[in-house]
Amino acid sequence: MSFRPLHCSNTDCPFHQSVGGTFIKKGFFKVRRLNQYIRRFECKQCHCTFSSRSFKPDFRHKKMDLNKPLQQLLTEGNSIRASARILNMTYKNTYKKFLWLIKQAKVTRERLIFSARKIYFDEMETIHHTKCKPLFNCCRCE
Repeated sequence: MSFRPLHCSNTDCPFHQSVGGTFIKKGFFKVRRLNQYIRRFECKQCHCTFSSRSFKPDFRHKKMDLNKPLQQLLTEGNSIRASARILNMTYKNTYKKFLWLIKQAKVTRERLIFSARKIYFDEMETIHHTKCKPLFNCCRCE
């Protein structure tokens, strides 16, 4: 997978907000937990180094591979303490990841807010086993 940075991660750099800064490849570092190498880049303007992980929401997480399993366990109805026990984590770290997952869910929900001006509803009538058990389904049509 080839990654090209769009902007510098340094907030003091003039290329922080502008797209299309010039960057050079500056080696690799290994994430032991994921057992993979990640490329580093250097901004030619401010000489700040960063990687593709710098732009991800789980930047600086030590156990980023446990975010998805923890989310699945919590949505299945497990408690935080039970999820910590299943994933071999401490309760405190699991709780911190839980708070982080809440923030990520809020960000995702804000991106997915439905903004339509008109919504049309249609009803459908059907029966279940006999005519004496009619069912009404309400459908949203776009």
